[in-house]
Amino acid sequence: MDARLSRHWKMPGVLPASFCVLWLVLLAAVSPLDRTYFTDRAPVVTRTPEGGMQFNFRSSEPDLILAERPFGGHYPEPVNMPLRVGLGVVGLLSLPAAVSAMLTSHVLEPSVGLLRASWVGTAVFFAIGSMQWWVIGAIISAFRHRRVPATQPARSHHP
Repeated sequence: MDARLSRHWKMPGVLPASFCVLWLVLLAAVSPLDRTYFTDRAPVVTRTPEGGMQFNFRSSEPDLILAERPFGGHYPEPVNMPLRVGLGVVGLLSLPAAVSAMLTSHVLEPSVGLLRASWVGTAVFFAIGSMQWWVIGAIISAFRHRRVPATQPARSHHP
């Protein structure tokens, strides 16, 4: 692989790797929810007698649970404010991944329970987020490496 092609594909690889490292650090910074949280709460999604799904979102719960850790919304235990603000900003930047993880967790919750569903949602979050940031990196890289037509040298008007 020549050096030019290698440089062209660095940006798409750097952004997903940075996304994963950042979220792994955030997962380490937030303590897991107590196990009773997963067993004592009513499910967000319930099955209707007709076979459909009914969503019962509550404002008193976290918006997103990744690897048993709460992100966004209400935190069951105290979390320092700079960490909450940082998590909110980073979560908004990864909105497609966050929405995919929330939907996956909530849809799977009635059949496997929230504890297991949070881990499946985490895998979906990392997969969708990595793809999102790879596409963003590829777009940035494509614009950075566009061929610019060569301009003609300026003519000198010396007598």
